[in-house]
This record gives sequence, structure tokens and C-alpha cells, in this order.
Amino acid sequence: TISSCLTQAQVAQAFVEWRSSIIGSVSGGCHTQVTHNATGAPDRCGGSLEVRFRATSDCETITRYATFTVPNAPDLVVSCPSPVSLPACSSLTDIQAAYTAWRGGFTVSGGCSPTTNLSSIPALPAGIACGGSFSFTFTATNNTNFCADYAECTSTFTVADAPDLTFPTPQANFEVAACLDQNQVATAYSAWIDGIRATVSGGCNTHFINNST
Repeated sequence: TISSCLTQAQVAQAFVEWRSSIIGSVSGGCHTQVTHNATGAPDRCGGSLEVRFRATSDCETITRYATFTVPNAPDLVVSCPSPVSLPACSSLTDIQAAYTAWRGGFTVSGGCSPTTNLSSIPALPAGIACGGSFSFTFTATNNTNFCADYAECTSTFTVADAPDLTFPTPQANFEVAACLDQNQVATAYSAWIDGIRATVSGGCNTHFINNST
């Protein structure tokens, strides 16, 4: 038995060396010759080959059997993080922290010197704080010199859309009764401003301002 994750050339070389060591272990007899029925090494992806060795001398023939094994290549396994779903109006700090953790959740194991597309994970899109979603399909492939294998998985990162900002058009003209003192006018004016402010809804961290002095 040899190790897994060898190239076919390495398997063939190991097989030749193994076969030669068995032939070299034969001794004695007269004009002894050793033959075998092997036509080639097992596949690099795994398998066993039983070889018949026959030592023949002028007076005797001995037959032995031996098995050369290439272990199966380890399965190529990819793992994706659980989908992320953040609520609307999450802060950029929270979004970045969640994205960093999500990005670190893509892993690969097994296989033979696999290559991945990990460097292609999309960056956080501009405006993600206002909502958005994107997915990434993580792929891994064994190095071309080794047994072919491929694996993939997908995960999604989502920030819920910010609620729509609504601001109904205020009444064009607002009048108070005549003959009010200044305090009453000021009170009415403040109530009017507050009433308009109360009609604003939605958005994230919404601020209401006016140009009144």
C-alpha cells in the first residue's frame, strides 16, 4: 500500500519499484527466471492489483501472489456558512462584522491539493446598509495532476431593505385665528411643526429638519 494523492507517474514508479523488490527477493535455483502477469499499475484514484509472480529454475517452479494497493483519494469536501439575514437598518459596523464572519465560513477539506475560487467572494456592495442580497457559490477542484474531483456549495448574505421613507405633502397654507398674542402664535406654530414631523415615517435613522428660525 502506498499513499493517496500521487500522480499516475508516481504510482507507476512505486509499482515498478515494488515489483522489482519482489523479483529481487528470489534466490537459489539454477538458471532461475522470474516472470509476472502485471500489465500496468493501478489507477491513481485508488484500487488494488493482485500480481502473480512465478520463479522458474531448471528443477523447480514456485508461484506467489502479492497485491499492490493505491488508497482511494480522499473525498473533496467544501463547507459553506449558514445564510446571513440581517434586519433592516443594521449599522455598517454590524454588517461588516457579519460579512467578515460569513466570509471566513467557506472551507475546504480532503481532496488532493485542491484549488478554490475563494478569492472571488464578492465584496460588500455599495449601499448595502439600505438593503440588498448576494450569493456566492464556493467551488473546489483537485489539482489536475491528481484524481479528478469537484465540489461546490452556495450561501447567501442578505440585509433587509430599509422601510420606505414617507413624507406626505403638508397643507399648503395654515392659518390661525386673528387676535392671538405672540405666545399663542408661537404655541400654534410649534404644534404645526410637530404635526408635520409626525407624518414622517420609515427610513433608517431618519432625521427631520426645517428652516424655521
